[in-house]
Amino acid sequence: PRPREAGSFIKLIFSASVDFAAFSVKSTEKQIFKLFSVILTRVRKEVYRMEGKQDELFTGPTLQKIEDMMEYAYPVLQQFPKSEKFAMAADIKLVMDVMLEKAVEAQKKYFKKTTLQELDVANTKLQHYLRVAFRLRFVSMHKYEGWSKQLVEIGKLLGSWLNTVKANSKT
Repeated sequence: PRPREAGSFIKLIFSASVDFAAFSVKSTEKQIFKLFSVILTRVRKEVYRMEGKQDELFTGPTLQKIEDMMEYAYPVLQQFPKSEKFAMAADIKLVMDVMLEKAVEAQKKYFKKTTLQELDVANTKLQHYLRVAFRLRFVSMHKYEGWSKQLVEIGKLLGSWLNTVKANSKT
């Protein structure tokens, strides 16, 4: 860290150690892991802020969420009726592929705004495809809810990423 910003970094580490001190010996592994995750996220955000790399806070999680969503979706698509495997299922796969490509492009490009907007459009298309598939009963309620939650999470990450890019482009 730069000398001027070292104070805020030290404060962050101190607050994290205070959080850690609140846990007793009887804390479960899950609670301790969650605490370390929170501390690591705080430290990473502060380091990125100091280095001027706020974009990287959104890149990794967004790309990871898209990959996770694709892993969830492919088995669901295999259960589509035969008549739709090469129609709607193929369209859904194509949109998911576009989402993955746009996320990688946004990660690598300097000017990200247009690419992120295209990624957001692809996310919206996929939400609509999923809704139609559910209405046609190609997807069960349980799988629809799980997949929809993932798409909403991706949308939230994209919105945050877009807002960050827009804010950085104005300055």
